[in-house]
Amino acid sequence: LFRSRVNAAVIIDEQGKKREVYGIDAVSGGEVIVSVENIFCKRHKAEKLAQDCNKFGVDEVHLIDIICDRLE
Repeated sequence: LFRSRVNAAVIIDEQGKKREVYGIDAVSGGEVIVSVENIFCKRHKAEKLAQDCNKFGVDEVHLIDIICDRLE
């Protein structure tokens, strides 16, 4: 079983401005098993996704599907 946590990165947008973007890491035993970056522009959305994945015990093989569903 893994735990989800938020990751953050800085990107340069189309106007040349720095923006912080957020994604999700699946972590097991302190090691990142799966990392998906640049999903959300708002940290609270990434935090909610990580919280929900942890609450419902989402398996890492389903993480991409869960992310896609959340973006629809």
